[in-house]
Amino acid sequence: MDLSRVHQIIVESMREAVYIRDLDMNILYINPTAEQLTGWSPEEAKGKKCYEVFGDEHSRCREVCPADKAIAEGVHILHHEGSVETRAGEIHEMQVSISPICGAEGVAGAVIVMEDITRLKEVEKTQR
Repeated sequence: MDLSRVHQIIVESMREAVYIRDLDMNILYINPTAEQLTGWSPEEAKGKKCYEVFGDEHSRCREVCPADKAIAEGVHILHHEGSVETRAGEIHEMQVSISPICGAEGVAGAVIVMEDITRLKEVEKTQR
């Protein structure tokens, strides 16, 4: 069994948006859910800066990037909350988990998994 193919099938069938970025914030991969969320195809997103696809380049993400923190410290960040601005200008509230990608040369980038919690946040507001 080809485990790399199994991993690809898993990531491509997830309901969470997944993307992989390198040390310079360049997107290497987005899954179909990330494509649906952002409006960027994998071909269009590849090579763009993550803040160009997942939010405004003037947003706080560039200043306080949780993926940069995970990469620099070599730690997993679970359940960070943030927002994504889609290509159409819609804002989605997200729960984000980040894992650095470690290889023989050290950390090479990060895998970011994002769950859209916009509806959950809207329900929470109505129950206050």
